[in-house]
This record gives sequence, C-alpha cells and structure tokens, in this order.
Amino acid sequence: MTRSNIKRHFETRYIIKRIKDMPLSARTVHDRTIMMAKQVEDTQVKDINAAPYFSLALDESTDISHLSQFSVIARYAAGDTLCEESLAVLPMKGSIRGEHLFKSFIEFAKEKNLLMDKRIVVCTDGAPCMVGKNRGFVALLREHENRPILSFHCILHQEALCAKMCGEQLGEVMSLVIWVVNFIVARALNDRQFKILLDVVGNNYPGLLLHSNVRWLSRGKVLSRFAACLSIGNTGFMSDLLQSFKARSGEFREHTRLFKFITHPHECAVDKVDLSYIPGVSIRDFEVEVADLKASDMWVNKFKSLNEDFKHKWTEMKKLQPADELIVKTWNALPVTYHTLQRVSIAVLTMFGSTYACEQSFSHLNSIKTNLRSRLTDESLNACMKLNLTTYQPDYKAISKTMQHQKSH
Repeated sequence: MTRSNIKRHFETRYIIKRIKDMPLSARTVHDRTIMMAKQVEDTQVKDINAAPYFSLALDESTDISHLSQFSVIARYAAGDTLCEESLAVLPMKGSIRGEHLFKSFIEFAKEKNLLMDKRIVVCTDGAPCMVGKNRGFVALLREHENRPILSFHCILHQEALCAKMCGEQLGEVMSLVIWVVNFIVARALNDRQFKILLDVVGNNYPGLLLHSNVRWLSRGKVLSRFAACLSIGNTGFMSDLLQSFKARSGEFREHTRLFKFITHPHECAVDKVDLSYIPGVSIRDFEVEVADLKASDMWVNKFKSLNEDFKHKWTEMKKLQPADELIVKTWNALPVTYHTLQRVSIAVLTMFGSTYACEQSFSHLNSIKTNLRSRLTDESLNACMKLNLTTYQPDYKAISKTMQHQKSH
C-alpha cells in the first residue's frame, strides 16, 4: 500500500469509530428508522405502479400484545426480477371482520396511491373474514372495483386441512416420513450415510425389515396402521381423502392451461384459456400472437430449450438464478410483436399460490415485537418490519442530504 492509501485507510477507520461512538437517543433512532422505511416504501410503490401487474398475499395474526396484525405482501416484476415485498403490517384493533380488513387496506392503498387496476390475484388463508360470500374481504374488493378478481385459497393451508382427515391413522407413518425427508434435505447423504440412516430408522421402528439393502414397510406397528388405511375395508377413507384433495385444488385446476402457457406457449390451446382476470388484454390479440409464435421455429425452439434445461439441469440452474426469473428473462427477450403474450406471462408469474410470505413476515414480527419490546408503536413496528423484510436498500446519501438541508433552515 502507498503512503496515501495507508493514510486514507486509517482516516476511514477513525471516522467509522467516531460514528460508532456517537451517542444516539431513542428518539433519533426512531426517526432514522421511520425515514429509511419511508424511502423504501416510496420505491416499492413506484416499482409496483410501473409494473404491468401485481398480486397480493394477505393474512392476519396476533402479536405478543394480543393485537391483530394484517400482513400485506405484493409480488410484481421489475425488469427480469420478480419481487416479493412486504407493503405493510396494518394494526387491527377490535373485532376482525371482512369489512374491517377491507377498510384498512383500501385506506392504505389510497394513501400510497397504489394503482389497484393492475392487481391480478388475491391469495388468502381461506378464513371466513377473507372469503365470506357476502362480507368477506375478497367479495367486498370485487364489489368495490366492479371487475373479476382471481382469488386463491393458499394451497399449503388446503393441504393441511386435507391432512387433518388422516387423524391418527397415518400419524405415525407421517412422522416417520417427515423425519426422514427433513434429515435427507438437511444433509447431502452418500451411500454410507444413507445406510446409517436406514439403521437409525430400523432401530426406531423395529417392524421394518431389510430387503435388498432397503428397509421396506412390511410388518410391525407402523406398517399395520398404514396398511389398514390402504386395505379394502378402508377404501372409503382413501376415496374421501382423494376427493378432498381434488375438491380443494379445483380453483388451481381451472387455470391449468393458463399456468402451462408461461413455459409451453407453443402447446397452448388458446380457445380454452380464461383471460377475463387480466386487465388490458385482448383475447383476439392473444390468439393472433400465439398463432404467430407457434409458426416461428426460433421461438418455439427457445421455449423447448428452456424446458429441457429445467428437466435436465434443474439442480445447477437454480443455484444461479430462480426458475421464475429465467422464465421472465425468456419472455422479455421476445420482440414487441408479442406484447400481449408478454403481459399475460408476467401476469401469471406474479400470481401467489400460497401465503407463505405472510407466514414468514409473522416469524419476523415475533422476533421484533417481543416481551421486552411489547410497547412498540404501530409506526415503529411497520418500519422495522419493512426494513427487515425488504430487498431494497435505503439511499443513505439522499437521506443525509435531506437532513443537512433541514438543519440549514
């Protein structure tokens, strides 16, 4: 290092030390947090309004002080990137009904100037206050906007409801399967480790027998319960379980062709696709552009190559870039003549199928608002949540200039 670089290095360390030693009052920390969160929020809203479409995942939970918090998560495309951002955590005081959630959300949307005519999907946990026929959140939203709004019941919640049908009949089998899957996922097992795993399973479940180096469920307590569910005498149970899964996945199955379109547009049956939920899209333009794309060997091969990569190189690809972002990038590469197809693909890719992002936000909520910090104000909690969950970085230089300008006046 040169003498000037060494000098600059020590000057930087001195400045950092002085900043760390600078006493900050609780009020100062609060103000800076609010300021950074406000800037992030402004950037979020700007990007959402600039995006072709966006979708929402909504859920409600109770914090440590027994106050209900309404989590609002948005999913949208910004260039080749699909963003999932926490827009707000809205405090809900008193009883929680669909009209209360709706009023709180609409007030927030108006305050932030969100362009609600771009919203495609609302995904909820399926609670009555969300999906009630007359006064549920989704029903009130459809009535307010007077247009079709696609609503999904979180697929993870639906799976949990189906699983409750199993009761204790499959409980022990399921606990074994979950344990094995989690163990394998947590570790990349070689042959020796896998044999050790089988031994552990065998010791915990002595009814498992060794056959061709694999322990099969052939006898014992676990097998007898599992076999009982599959036996002829319990075909009714299995039939009910299958019917439950079929009924609960109906809303997703209705749009199978639309979901398939984003990766297989060259195989899409355009006369079967429902586009009524996507604003600003002409079905005639869609059909014409699909026909044109199918006639183009270059773009057909482009999507065939994409699907082959997903099929054979999935493990390597997902380490480099998420699958949905690869799909967005492929669609964005198409010329402007496929503008309608691009809009439809982006609309589908922004759809939420579950409220997992809301559940994740509640985990952060419980680590931010604790017994030791149970008196956080609504504004502080929302700011802390936003900074904790966002992928955006505050513009510290812009904030600093704003503060210096305020001091000079």
